[in-house]
Amino acid sequence: MNPYSTLFNRYVVNSIQTVQRKLRALDDQLPSPEDQSPALHSLGFALPTEDGWAASREVLLLLAPQLERAGLRDSWQPFLEQGIARSRAAGDRWAETELHYQSGLLHELRVRFGQADSCYAKSGALFSELGERGKAGGAINCRAYIACLEQRYADTIELVNRALALRPENAPERSGCYFTWGTIAFDQREWERLGDQRMGIWGMPTVNSPIGRLRSLSMGRVLNSGKRWVSRPVWSMGWMDWG
Repeated sequence: MNPYSTLFNRYVVNSIQTVQRKLRALDDQLPSPEDQSPALHSLGFALPTEDGWAASREVLLLLAPQLERAGLRDSWQPFLEQGIARSRAAGDRWAETELHYQSGLLHELRVRFGQADSCYAKSGALFSELGERGKAGGAINCRAYIACLEQRYADTIELVNRALALRPENAPERSGCYFTWGTIAFDQREWERLGDQRMGIWGMPTVNSPIGRLRSLSMGRVLNSGKRWVSRPVWSMGWMDWG
C-alpha cells in the first residue's frame, strides 16, 4: 500500500472509530439528523476495509434499531446488505446473524414479505447454530407472522409451535407468538381462542419498536372484532416484544 493509501485508510478508520464512540455515549438514544449523515458517510467508507471492520461492525449493530425507529429504511437497507457480506467475509457469524434479522425487519416494514422471510430464515438458522434458542425463536415467529399475513395458516401454525418450543413457559418474548395465534383466530373468527391468546399477551414486559407498534395497532382491530372478549382498553397492552 502506497503512503497516500495508508494515510487515507488511517483517516477512514479514525473516522468510524469516532462515530463508534459517539454512539456508545448516546446510550441507545437516536442520533440527531445532523449526526446521522456523517455517521453513514463514515460507515460507507469504512465497511469495505479490513482495518475498519471492528468499529464498523459495532456501528452497524448500534445504528440498526435506531435508524429503523427513525424510518430511514430505503437508505439504511444497503448498509445492512454490505454489512452482511462483510461479516461473512470476516467469518463473523454473530454479526451476520444479527444483520440478517435487522434486514428482515426492514423488508417487513417495507412490505417485502418474501425478502423478509428469507432474512428471518437465515437469521433463525444461524441463531440456532450459535446456541441462541430465544433469538432463534424470535426469528421463527417473525416468519410465522408473515405467513399469517399471507394466509398460509398451516405454515403459520407450524412456525409458531417451533418458536414456542424454543422459549421458556413464562418468557415475555412469547407474547409475539400469542399475538400470531390471535391473528389466526381473528381471521378464522374463532373468538374464544382469540380471548385465550389475548390473556397470554397481557401482563408481559414489553419493548418499543416499529414492528411492535404496527402489530399492537393490528391487535386493536383483532380484539375489538371479538367485542365480548375485550375486558379492558386495548391501549393497556403497551408495546409488545416481538423479537
